Amino acid sequence: MSVTRVIGAGLVLAAAGCVSPVDITTAYEDEVYLCDEPALYAERVAACRALRDAGDPCSGVFSFEGSLDGVPVVVDADLVEVNTASLRLPDDSLVRNGIDLFGDSPYFSFRLSVGSLGDPDTRADGDVTQDVRVSPPCEDGTRDDLVDVSMRVIAAGGSSDDKLVSGTLTMTRQTTEEHIGAFEGAFRDGSSLRGCFTVFTDQASVELLQPCD
Repeated sequence: MSVTRVIGAGLVLAAAGCVSPVDITTAYEDEVYLCDEPALYAERVAACRALRDAGDPCSGVFSFEGSLDGVPVVVDADLVEVNTASLRLPDDSLVRNGIDLFGDSPYFSFRLSVGSLGDPDTRADGDVTQDVRVSPPCEDGTRDDLVDVSMRVIAAGGSSDDKLVSGTLTMTRQTTEEHIGAFEGAFRDGSSLRGCFTVFTDQASVELLQPCD
């Protein structure tokens, strides 16, 4: 099943009397938190880039660790799809609105969504750090210093969504084709999540900035 086709919110596994595959902690014993292993991370990214250059599927590398659904997890994954969204401003310039990263861990699929990212679609390389927090209503989130980060977990026919309510995200590279970033933050229940990614655009969309009523 493609993770891009899964729609729904709220974990339904418990209601069905099933054990969430997220809770199979032995699945993560062979996973590596690549963000703390720069040589291995660079090797994985180079291998993914080589696959992509050869016409084979690899949308990037993403590693994260923390707690999902109350379960400690560590994941290193080659992504299966990366989508970007941009906004066209009244002056015809483009700013990056968001990035969606789709991938699979040993026992669940996931989507990391970064929204209201801001900055031009392509800018000079260098660290740009933003606070993780939802922009106030009726404000254009691409033009403030806030960024929205959420994680969807998809397992055994159910899904759950959770949003980081605090933390930071740092983007080092932002072009139409390649994006490098790292984040750390906390969910509403106080559990933490951190990660890093180097990803390549598979699909890109552009929308006109809509005035807020």
